[in-house]
Amino acid sequence: MKAVIDTAQQEGIAKGIEQGRKERDIALALNAIQEGFDDELIHKITGLPIEEIKQLRK
Repeated sequence: MKAVIDTAQQEGIAKGIEQGRKERDIALALNAIQEGFDDELIHKITGLPIEEIKQLRK
């Protein structure tokens, strides 16, 4: 039972870390958009898909 709880806790932590990284990438992309960077460069910096960057521009 403890192993199941530990595994669930580890999965929750990993999911939280991933969510934090995604939020950081979006914040970086928004700043880069404000600075006039093009979509390809923002993609290279953040790893976000070009389509997602285009959505952020709207």
